[in-house]
Amino acid sequence: MRSWVLGLVFGVALGACGEDPCAFHSECPRQHYCDRDTCRQDCREDFDCEDGESCNDLGQCLGPGGPDSGVDSGGLDSGGPVDAGPDTFVPIDAPGVDAGTDAFVPDAGTDASVPGTYLDRCLVPGDCTSGRCVDDEGSTRFCSRTCATDAECASEHVCATGQCVPDDVGGICDEASDCALNLCAGNPMTGVGECTRRCDSAADCPAGFACADAGGAFVCVDIERPCARCSTGLCLASGQGCTSNCRRPSDCPRTIAGLEYTCMGGVCAPNAAVIGDDAIADMCVFTGEANQCRSGICLEDDAMRDVCTQGCGESTGCGEGLACVPTDDGGGGVVLVCQDVTTGLDLGEACTLGPQCHSGLCDPSGFCTRLCTLDRLCPTGLTCRSAATGGSTCQP
Repeated sequence: MRSWVLGLVFGVALGACGEDPCAFHSECPRQHYCDRDTCRQDCREDFDCEDGESCNDLGQCLGPGGPDSGVDSGGLDSGGPVDAGPDTFVPIDAPGVDAGTDAFVPDAGTDASVPGTYLDRCLVPGDCTSGRCVDDEGSTRFCSRTCATDAECASEHVCATGQCVPDDVGGICDEASDCALNLCAGNPMTGVGECTRRCDSAADCPAGFACADAGGAFVCVDIERPCARCSTGLCLASGQGCTSNCRRPSDCPRTIAGLEYTCMGGVCAPNAAVIGDDAIADMCVFTGEANQCRSGICLEDDAMRDVCTQGCGESTGCGEGLACVPTDDGGGGVVLVCQDVTTGLDLGEACTLGPQCHSGLCDPSGFCTRLCTLDRLCPTGLTCRSAATGGSTCQP
C-alpha cells in the first residue's frame, strides 16, 4: 500500500480533491453540455452560431456536415515561431492536420468478423462499427467514435477532427501536426514546443499545468518543473522553478487543499510551504523535514520509490508519461494523484504492475485497465465496476 511521505511544514492536511461540477450532460441545466467537468452553453438559438451552423439541444453549434470537430486553431496560426522575447509563451504553429491513418500495427487479437465498438482493439477501420480505427499511445489501435466535444470521449481522450483520440497535452512537438489538437506551443528562445489545448482556467488542464496567455489565446502549460525545463521563459527568483503569467489564482495549477497558488504581480506564486522546484515523477529530495517537490507532495509509488506527485482530476489527468490513479490519502480516504508510467502498455495488454500501463492501472487478473468512474466506458467484455483502490475500473 502506498503511503504519504510527510515533508510539508505548517501541518498541511492531505485531503481529497473537490468534486467536479459535472460528469455527464444530464447533470447540466437544460440546453447545456458537460465539457471538462464544467457545464457550458455555446448558443440558445441558431442565430447565436456562425453562418451555416445550427444550435442543438445541448447548446452546441454544429456545422451542416455533422458534428463540429471541437478544434479551433483560428487566431493561433503564426506561420512559425513568434519572436516575442524570452518571457512570452507563444504558439509555435497551428495549421490543419489529418488525424487519421490506417497504418498496420501488430495483431491485437481482434476478431475482424465482429466489428468492435469504442475502445475495442482494431487493425483497420473495417474492424470497427464506426469505421474509425486510430493509434493508441503504445503499439496497438482502438475503435474510435465521432464526437463534438471532449465530454463525449473517454477521460484520457480528446475530441479532434470529429473523433476521439488519445490526449497528448504535454508531449514534445516541433509543429502543430505533431499534436492531436493542432496546437504546439513553447518559448521561441528555446525552440522546444509541447502539445497543448485551449483553456479558460487551470481546471481545464492536466495536473501541474497553468492556463497561460500565449499571445492572446489561453493554453495549458506545465509549470511545476525546474527553470531548465521551463517553456514559458518565466522563472521564480526564489528557487521554486518555472512559473507563468496569470489573471487570477484559478489560472495557476490546481493543488491539494492547503497548498494553493496565489496570482501575485501577474504571475503564479507557489504556496509558502513549497520550497523546491522538482517536477512530478522526480525522486524526492528532502531539506530537513521539507521536500523539494514543486508540488510540495512526496509519495511512495507502486515501485516503492519516494517521488514527487500532484493531485489530479480523472477527466483532465496528468501530463504526457504520467497517469492519474487513486491512492490512500493517509486519512482513510482516497485521492487521485499522478504516477510515472514506466512501460506504457495499452488498454487490455498483459501487465503485472500499474506503472507498466498508460493508465497506471493493472487489473488483478493481469491486464491494463482504466478508470471509468466518470464516463462508464469499457471495451466489449468488460464492465465498469467499483475498485478496491477507489473509483471504478473496467473489470471482467
